[in-house]
Amino acid sequence: MWFLATVGEKPKEKFSIPDNVWVEIVYNFALACHRKLMSREHIIKSLTPLYLGKVASFVIETWESTAAEVEQRLEELCIAFEKGKPYLVERWVEEEKEK
Repeated sequence: MWFLATVGEKPKEKFSIPDNVWVEIVYNFALACHRKLMSREHIIKSLTPLYLGKVASFVIETWESTAAEVEQRLEELCIAFEKGKPYLVERWVEEEKEK
C-alpha cells in the first residue's frame, strides 16, 4: 500500500485518507477475517489506528462544512463502498473456490 508509506510526509492539515483507499483497507481486513489469517482480535486491533486515521481525515475534510454537506460526504463514502464491492466479492469467491 503505497498510500500508507507516503501519508506521514504531509502536514497534518493536509492529512487525508481517500475513500477508495479506505474501502480497500476495510475490504482487505474483512478478507483477512474470512480467511482466518490471524485471530479476529488481532485483526481488529490492527485496524483501529487506521480507523482513527480515517476519522481524523473526515474531520479535517468536513470541519467547516454544514450538516447537509457532511451528510453528502457520508453518502459519497457509502457509494465508494458500493463501487468497491466487486473487489471484495471477487476475492471472497476466489477463496471459496480454492477450498
